[in-house]
Amino acid sequence: MEFKTEMVPIFEKVVAARDPYGLLAHLTALETAGMRGQMEIELEANAGAIEDVNQRLQNVLATGTLPAEEPATATSLPNGAVEVR
Repeated sequence: MEFKTEMVPIFEKVVAARDPYGLLAHLTALETAGMRGQMEIELEANAGAIEDVNQRLQNVLATGTLPAEEPATATSLPNGAVEVR
């Protein structure tokens, strides 16, 4: 029986959570299961993704670290939202 899953959407959610310990656990699980290579292949073949997002995910996979959080801009905040610092 072959186990199939969409690895890229799960990885996107892990990265979006911005939890370094969660990222480490996910990457460790990929390594332990021997699926890191498969993740790399799926990221490269992820034609439906925005190029910047795909590149960022590939960088996270390669480095094992989350990208620096970008400051919110007026266009990235929901209507009426105010950034609190």
